[in-house]
Amino acid sequence: MSESPRKDNFNIDKLEKFVDILLDNPHLFYDLFNPGYAPPLSIRDFACLPDMPGIYIVAATNSQALDEICQIVYIGVATKSIKKRWAKHHKLEFFYFLERMVKGFKQFKDIEDGKFYLGIFCWVNPFASAKFLLSFENLLINRINPPANYLKVGKNRDAEIEEDFLKFLKYLETEN
Repeated sequence: MSESPRKDNFNIDKLEKFVDILLDNPHLFYDLFNPGYAPPLSIRDFACLPDMPGIYIVAATNSQALDEICQIVYIGVATKSIKKRWAKHHKLEFFYFLERMVKGFKQFKDIEDGKFYLGIFCWVNPFASAKFLLSFENLLINRINPPANYLKVGKNRDAEIEEDFLKFLKYLETEN
């Protein structure tokens, strides 16, 4: 079975306008990445991730949904399969570390169960071209500025940024 053809004939100006509309209307943004306000997918449960191309968002959120009380941590793209991309993600160990930190936050007493989670929200589109997906991801990153997108880890890591980030996480831990 051959792959479905994906066309590359999108207009970047229209895509920029679409991203602006999404970010000016949070409920549209939440509906796109979290239809039906389902709980987030676990960063550890690879089997639940879609085996399709798309954009994914890693967010610290309560167990309910992607909404106003979340912090978008990372935005990524998979041009073939979100599941396969995530399984080999170069920041996976960092996300596991961050997940442990987020689960320990105690200052969120007003949240129903008092707990936050690190989860993945996905927008899949098997018909979008790689160029479209990469452009969409880039626009979202530039407009939202998720912190983990700028953190270098692994062999290309920026030791000073990583050290500052770890100090910040330790500070949050002592405040709880």
